[in-house]
Amino acid sequence: MKSWIKYAVLLLFILTACNQTEEDEILKILPKVVFSNYHHLTYDYKELHYGNDSIYYFRISDNKLESIKYTSGIGLGQPFYKTYYPTGELENIVYNVDSTLYGVMRYQSFFESGKLKAKVYTRRIDPLFADEPDTFKRTDSLVMYSKDGLETEIGNITYTDEDSYLKGKMYKGYYGEWSTYNANGTLIEWQMPLDGQGYGNPRKAYKSYYNNGQLKEYHIQGDMYAGGVSVETICYDSLGHKTEHATYEHLMPDWGTSYNHTFSIATTKQYYPNGKIKAIEKVKSFGESDIYKCGKWLYYNEKGNAIRSETYGSCYNFELEEENIIGYD
Repeated sequence: MKSWIKYAVLLLFILTACNQTEEDEILKILPKVVFSNYHHLTYDYKELHYGNDSIYYFRISDNKLESIKYTSGIGLGQPFYKTYYPTGELENIVYNVDSTLYGVMRYQSFFESGKLKAKVYTRRIDPLFADEPDTFKRTDSLVMYSKDGLETEIGNITYTDEDSYLKGKMYKGYYGEWSTYNANGTLIEWQMPLDGQGYGNPRKAYKSYYNNGQLKEYHIQGDMYAGGVSVETICYDSLGHKTEHATYEHLMPDWGTSYNHTFSIATTKQYYPNGKIKAIEKVKSFGESDIYKCGKWLYYNEKGNAIRSETYGSCYNFELEEENIIGYD
């Protein structure tokens, strides 16, 4: 009789502590329940082990179900890890997949409303650091959604931490092509490495768009002297007219010892809506200095005729003349 009472109390405790969404599942494996008094102060949770099949993690502060880890008998394509919001709604499902395959659903993330927030597909085991077996690096393909169900971002997500990878934490890396959309589903940003896939690419291209779909800016970023530098920038108005085109030169003085000593010269051409050049201006700066005017500045009217010019110090002397200061970029 006492044994039956203990079992009834045990059943009542479990159903009270766990979310209703998992009640049926818990009932199925109830005979395998083994309680653990384990408390991990760092993560602030307690564990309930159900034989060798799964582990339920509860927050100590409010006894709410935080996550479930399935530990045995998991086939390919089946969930092996789930997380929950404090309200009890399902937050993430991570599936057991062959990560060497392309395009297989690896995990899903949900809003508290239950609507889909993100989908992640297997992409590759990264071949970089192949000579460093202790280095973990995986890359997946990511699609994110707004609460209205529209795609907001499409790109790649790179993991350098195995625990984050296995738990489906969305850490966005800059690996490969990436597209971002506004709430209306219009493309607003795009980026792509120009010199092959992976980290450390010398150049990357970026595009941003107006809400009407017109290209707003095209920018190329390079990598010199152990830091990022601008290579070229082209700007447009919302009607598609080019308004500005900037090109950059980057030099390192003989006495330079770090990226902050990178000396940059930018030449910017401004345009009228009719396509005629409006002005040509030059500036110079070090990696973290103010920006200074340099060289010869030229100005034109809408017919393309020169109307005036201004001359400043040399652009290539590695000196910043205070009288020519513009300000900090």
